[in-house]
Amino acid sequence: MAGCFDHLNLSAAQLFMPSIDAAIATARAKGLKSNGPFVYSAFERWCVKSGDAPPRMRFKAPKRVQPGPHKPVDVVRDEFLRWQDEFARRLREADGLDLRRARHKSPSIPLVTWSLGTYFQLTLAHERRHIWQARLVRQNPEFPA
Repeated sequence: MAGCFDHLNLSAAQLFMPSIDAAIATARAKGLKSNGPFVYSAFERWCVKSGDAPPRMRFKAPKRVQPGPHKPVDVVRDEFLRWQDEFARRLREADGLDLRRARHKSPSIPLVTWSLGTYFQLTLAHERRHIWQARLVRQNPEFPA
């Protein structure tokens, strides 16, 4: 279970949050404001759905976001909760920005540029996927009581 959450922490730190920050900064610099509603491309919607729980497709995590050696669960949990606070702060910062036109290049797929709204959706779908995975580990009859 700690491995699932460690992967989420690494993904937040190295993939999602820096890209969200860059998209927010770009939107502010360009004055991209809108209250929505926002409609995203079919490709972006498909990618969000593909990354959500329960997994329909398997992906190999890039080496830089693969969980490290056994970290204590309480340390990983506290870091995860801190990233949740950071994510919530970014949602507040993005309020009023155009979530469709604010874009940033994907850190893991070089030819793709995601909208800010899709980055938010991808982050949440990714979390749901790995929380679902952690729940399966916990429900395993061999999991220690």
